[in-house]
Order: sequence, then structure tokens, then C-alpha cells
Amino acid sequence: MSIYTGLTGNFSLAGIVAMSGYIPAIETIKWEQVQTPPILQCHGELDAIVGFDIALATKDVFEQLEFPNFTFKSYKNTGHSASAQEIHDIKKFFARVLA
Repeated sequence: MSIYTGLTGNFSLAGIVAMSGYIPAIETIKWEQVQTPPILQCHGELDAIVGFDIALATKDVFEQLEFPNFTFKSYKNTGHSASAQEIHDIKKFFARVLA
């Protein structure tokens, strides 16, 4: 939800963080009109709520579009929760985009 809203909303963002997320309704996005803030997509490899395969499909979309400033991070032994490493990565991302 954060990725979809951040890309299609009528506002300017310093960056988007998606934790255990994906792009819903991807077919409705007008890619030529989206904003391009930096995106950090984080996902646990053991997520049983939002499957890791869905996260990889979202990552693949951004890679195919050659979307600028897109970063995907996966976390072993992490389910639908946040690991210490994930929180660390998010803090680093915020420090970079808010500097």
C-alpha cells in the first residue's frame, strides 16, 4: 500500500519504505505519470502473510522498469515482522533521504 500510494499520490515524498509489502492493483498504475522517490522494499523470506514470492514479483516490476533509486532487501529467518537488521536498514535509508 505504501508503494502504490507514494507513487500515485498528489504529493512529494522524500522516500518510500515498504515493510512486508507489495503493489496492489498494479495494472491500474499509469507508470508514465508516477513520481520517482527513492524506495526501500524490505521483506522477510519466511513471511506467511504476504508471501515472499509476491515481494519478488514487485521487485521484478521495478527492475524491469529500471526504476531509479529502488532498493530491495530480504531478511532470512524473518516472517511478517521486522528484524533488527531491517530496522537498521530503514534508519540508514531515512538518514540518506532526509539529509
